[in-house]
Amino acid sequence: MQAWIGPAVVAAVISSLVTVIGWWLNHQRERRRDAARRLERIRDVQAALRAEIRSHRERLRLFELNEDNAALLARIEASNDTAPFTPFLPREVDSFVFDAVIGEIHILPVAVIDDVVVYYRQTRSIAQFADDLRSDRFDRLQPERKAQMYRDYLALGRHAALLADRAIAAIDRALDGRINSPASAPSDRKSASGSERDEDGNS
Repeated sequence: MQAWIGPAVVAAVISSLVTVIGWWLNHQRERRRDAARRLERIRDVQAALRAEIRSHRERLRLFELNEDNAALLARIEASNDTAPFTPFLPREVDSFVFDAVIGEIHILPVAVIDDVVVYYRQTRSIAQFADDLRSDRFDRLQPERKAQMYRDYLALGRHAALLADRAIAAIDRALDGRINSPASAPSDRKSASGSERDEDGNS
């Protein structure tokens, strides 16, 4: 009996070990596969956001202090009751990529999240300000006040251009591996938050 139980127990133990090792190896493969899919998704989200911000960045060139905007401001200031003038403002471009990935923005590195969110917050401010400039109330303002509000609108756009450059640079660093992905280090968040305060303070 003992001679039969001994090999049977050994065989059962070996079988159990093989099963456990197989389960562990399969679990490790699944973890590596999940990690690879997560990293791929992080890169895809960052690449899509970079493309959208770069597209916005081209439009933000319209806010630069140039001859066209100077002439427009001069025309606003020269308007009067007999020859009123209110500049036409096109609708802001929708941020459809950001709106689509906002639910998973947390998977990105902290430095990228901070810079991207600050940029898109600025674009929302521009859109809201532009709505004010399209209102009847703005149309009835005195030329001097109307021109000042338009200068503020241009300043918002120029500030957004700086934030766009910062967001694009942060994404580039992450895609190049110079920012850990994803990151949640307090030092990274503190540094990014400090930069945001500095930039907002200069706006």
